[in-house]
Amino acid sequence: MKQFVIICIVFLSGLSAYAGSFKHGYYFDLQGHKTEGLLQYVQGSFGLLFTRPGYLKFRNSDDSKTVRLSPGEVQSFVIGNDSFVVLNNIKVNTTSGNFKKDFAVVIKMGALNLYEHQCWLFNGKYNFQHPSYILSKGDSCVIIIWNPEKQQEQIARFFQDRTDLEELVLSDKYYLKIPELVDLYNSSNRN
Repeated sequence: MKQFVIICIVFLSGLSAYAGSFKHGYYFDLQGHKTEGLLQYVQGSFGLLFTRPGYLKFRNSDDSKTVRLSPGEVQSFVIGNDSFVVLNNIKVNTTSGNFKKDFAVVIKMGALNLYEHQCWLFNGKYNFQHPSYILSKGDSCVIIIWNPEKQQEQIARFFQDRTDLEELVLSDKYYLKIPELVDLYNSSNRN
């Protein structure tokens, strides 16, 4: 069993690196200092017996040594046009799937922020990509959506301050398009 787990971890580590080479970007450390250089993001993975958060590979230049940075060492980073932040307690399934701290892509910002957490899931037989949406209003009101169809009522409750959207989520007209819901919410809730 131990050998099987080691093989799975090695396999997932190889799969989870974003294809391609290092790209120009920058990151902010925990003190808010900006560091520019070459970055590569490696997605986290979750399996029956392990959770491995994503990490960032950093180099000052093409010929410099690679440094590995964890979500505990970085506030946020930008590679090209993609911005990432560190979020806490990211749930990826209904049972025990939870990243204590991991990176998420910033999709939309406004009165309601939308992030997407990507990871590799291993269910004991197959590896597959698993995206989760994360919605946040301010610092305290957060919902993590890993299965929109099964979380329809929970999503509706999240929008209870906008009864029109709450009713839309519960109606037959709603097709679980989270980014469009965020746009509707933000269009009439400008800061």
